[in-house]
Amino acid sequence: MSILCLFSLCLKENFLAAPKDNEAIAPFFFSIFSPSEWYAIPSSPEWYKFNKQELYVSCVSFSINDFKQGDLALNIKGENSYEKYKVDLSLSNQKVKSIAATGNIDFSTTRPQIDLGVFLEGFQLEAFSPLGQDVLSKLRGKASGSFTLKGALGNPSMDGLLFLENAGLKFPYLDVDYDIEGVNTIRLKEQSFYLNNITLKDTKHKSRGILKGTITHNNFKLWSLNLSIDTDNLLVLNTKETDESLYYGTGFLKGNARIYGLTDRLFIDVVGSTQPNT
Repeated sequence: MSILCLFSLCLKENFLAAPKDNEAIAPFFFSIFSPSEWYAIPSSPEWYKFNKQELYVSCVSFSINDFKQGDLALNIKGENSYEKYKVDLSLSNQKVKSIAATGNIDFSTTRPQIDLGVFLEGFQLEAFSPLGQDVLSKLRGKASGSFTLKGALGNPSMDGLLFLENAGLKFPYLDVDYDIEGVNTIRLKEQSFYLNNITLKDTKHKSRGILKGTITHNNFKLWSLNLSIDTDNLLVLNTKETDESLYYGTGFLKGNARIYGLTDRLFIDVVGSTQPNT
């Protein structure tokens, strides 16, 4: 998504070469990517071709956050103007397309509009762990499915389904790592991801709980959670004492825990009781 923004703006500003850090597009580029997520790409004829109203980009061994994703190919073609473009993007790993996206971007309105159909097949999620910052880490697994992106370029509405396989994640504050059992369906609607009855299994003691709720974004920058966990016995705390510890120890929960709010100001409400080995 952010890559499309970058190259589309290259066309919008009529760049004849890939933008460098000190060119006009750089502030917009920085506003999309945090320093841990992006790497400057040199202006080199080896990886792109520009011809009138068409831009073709080819990047071998494309990486996100140091995780190799495969070979990227992007073609953006103007529709008889410098305001409307057709987009065709693919990311292939071992000759299998893990991402394919086709559609249109329209700069003729005050707020640029996007209309894309996106297809995923076995897309690796590890590269997006840094997005969780201190709240979520060790994001893993594969995502397949299809969805659309429509609306404002910076904050489009989503509509579709994703299927997660061999997935998992860790909560650093609690030092608890969970596997997500089975193949699970994630509903994408507007700016939210809907999770429904996902079974969590902690990787240390194999205790289980059921996760459901929503993860919502605004411009893919401001993220909020509204999640709940129901369990008869689930590891929810596994930390050691340090000088800075506000809490520490091993905790097993029977009951319900609700996690909600902005990711940098989360609230946790717990109704339940501790279990043996706490």
